[in-house]
Order: sequence, then structure tokens, then C-alpha cells
Amino acid sequence: IYTLSLHDALPISIRSGADFGYFSNYGGINPNPTTTTPNICVGDSIHLYSDTISSATYSWSGPGGFTSTLQNPFVAGSITIDSGVYEVIVQTPGCEDSGFVTIAVHPYPNVNLGNDTLICGSASITLQDLDTVYSTDTYLWSTTATTPSIIVSASGTYWLAVTNAVCTKSDTINVNIVPLIN
Repeated sequence: IYTLSLHDALPISIRSGADFGYFSNYGGINPNPTTTTPNICVGDSIHLYSDTISSATYSWSGPGGFTSTLQNPFVAGSITIDSGVYEVIVQTPGCEDSGFVTIAVHPYPNVNLGNDTLICGSASITLQDLDTVYSTDTYLWSTTATTPSIIVSASGTYWLAVTNAVCTKSDTINVNIVPLIN
């Protein structure tokens, strides 16, 4: 439905005055949310950022009931339930826009080499991670081996670092191999 005003009904030659309208650059106020920490380990901090926009208010929300009115908030000591989508709503007088950023908080892998070991008379021992072996984990031993287990035949301290998608955890074991007494 279009309504004509008296002004619109007059011939163009006798119209006077000015017409007013609202013009926009259609650019909006894009908050451009970002993070330097899209993939982190449990206990690390989540850092969220939004562009600085003059006269703006910021409203963040996210997993686990997270909320903040800071432009660039952070979550200290994250846990796995902090994984997910974080939304920021930015408001200025007359405008509102939002954006999203996704964060993944990964648990540390389990690694357990067991107790220090004393072996009498044996020439070698197999060392392995006593926790469940996941096919996606990677392994690095102090011997530079990259397998879930190694065979050692010398006394010493051995370590194993296990890495999942992002996080690394390690364990050490002392092995003491002594000859049998005759």
C-alpha cells in the first residue's frame, strides 16, 4: 500500500521544500569476533576479541553459561565444557550486529609408565604406556622412538610424551637393570 501526500500530488514544477531520507552505507558495525586460542588444552585461558567500535556496548555469551560485557573477555582455567560457539552482540545507537567464534578445549591425554623398576639379571624390559592407547595419539620417547612401547636394555631414566589433537602430557620411569649375583 502506498499513500500519496499532498506534496506527491502536486506537479513537479510547483513542488517546494526538501525530501528527507535515511541513508546507510550498508556496512553495519561488524564486530569481527576472533580468538588467538581456537584449540587449547584444559586449564588454558580462552581469549576473545571484538573490533573496537565507537560508542558500542558488547554482550558475549557462550557455553557453560558464560557471559561478559567486556569488549575482549577471557576465560581462565578452561574445562572441556567451555568448548563451543561464543557469540558477541555489539550495539551502538541505532545499530546492532553479532558474530561468532568457535573454541575447542581438549583434554590432556593419559600417560602412565608405572612405578620405577629394578630388574635383576634380565637383559631388557618393555616399557609402554599403561593407559589406553588411542590410534590418534602420537608418541615420542626419550630414545626418539615414536611407538607406544619400547624395549630397553640399559639402566636409566626414560620419558614418554603423548600428544592428542593438541595437548601433550609426559611421564618418566627409572629403570635399573642389575646383573644376577653368582
